[in-house]
Amino acid sequence: MLKKINQLIKKSDFQTNIFSILHHSFIIRKWIYKWIKNNSNHINLKVLDFGCGEKPYKSILNFDEYIWVDFKNSWHDNTQNEVDFFWDGKTLPFKDEEFDSIITTEVFEHIFNIDEVLIELNRVLKKWWKIVATIPFVIHEHEIPYDFARYTSFWIQSLFEKHWFKVLKNEKYWSYFDVILQLKIWFLWKITETRFKYLTLVLRLIFVAPIMFLINLLSFISPKMQWWLYLSNVIVWEKK
Repeated sequence: MLKKINQLIKKSDFQTNIFSILHHSFIIRKWIYKWIKNNSNHINLKVLDFGCGEKPYKSILNFDEYIWVDFKNSWHDNTQNEVDFFWDGKTLPFKDEEFDSIITTEVFEHIFNIDEVLIELNRVLKKWWKIVATIPFVIHEHEIPYDFARYTSFWIQSLFEKHWFKVLKNEKYWSYFDVILQLKIWFLWKITETRFKYLTLVLRLIFVAPIMFLINLLSFISPKMQWWLYLSNVIVWEKK
């Protein structure tokens, strides 16, 4: 029973089942999921999912063809995921202007050679077509040691324009209050971690889950002002 609950919680961070609200990154995942869904019209025809992971947003997108690329070196176990190609860190195995749209979510913080990657994404995307991306701003270190950077909205604007992209949307999701609530959850999650995974699960279900439930409810009603402290950058940019 505990094993089954643990599996459901692990798979729930992308709003897939009733256990979603008990996942430690529920707040940030909730808003990203909503934003991707609202901007899904930019992702169509032949799509490249760069840094696909478990392809959490594929089910809410309309497309003719969907190509999955993930990192060869990654902290998370991608051996169980369906991946069309593994990125070697330098070159994408596609011809010029092969894709109509690209989606990449919570990926750029794991890339050290960001300029080279943007050159490659520009190369494989058709002119005047779009890339949809999310890039975290406030988040704990994760997928260690492959966690390299945090980017401000101003850095994103400047860097993308340098690589011949026109930024159509550069928004912040969400605000100060959500950051505080999410940080509280990450703190509770960390202090209940033990060497024994099922003991950890029991502690979290008994002591942390009720608090997480209340905090997540607060996130639905907290003010959504886009201040200087926020969870994630969400961007749509177009190849010039």
